[in-house]
Amino acid sequence: MQIETRNPVAIYYFGPFEDQIQAEASKYAYISDLEAENASILCAKAVFCQPRQLTIYQDDLNIHDLEQASFWLFMNLLDEPEDRGLHQEEREALTF
Repeated sequence: MQIETRNPVAIYYFGPFEDQIQAEASKYAYISDLEAENASILCAKAVFCQPRQLTIYQDDLNIHDLEQASFWLFMNLLDEPEDRGLHQEEREALTF
């Protein structure tokens, strides 16, 4: 199970599971746990993978992580510079 969050920007992996049905059945319990820690959920999906870490925070994301990430995590990363006080021109330079 892969769950992506905003605040903090992170990808969490849970499992292993016997099959997708078992993973989907567990999804809402993991979401509830993260929300109890004030995480904002962007996306949750069952995936078959061997993650390099169980929790990957924004500063540790690499190109492989981003290839596997949802559109919503990617867009959240593009929105992030505004929170850091960058000017409009600098934000536009970061979007390609």
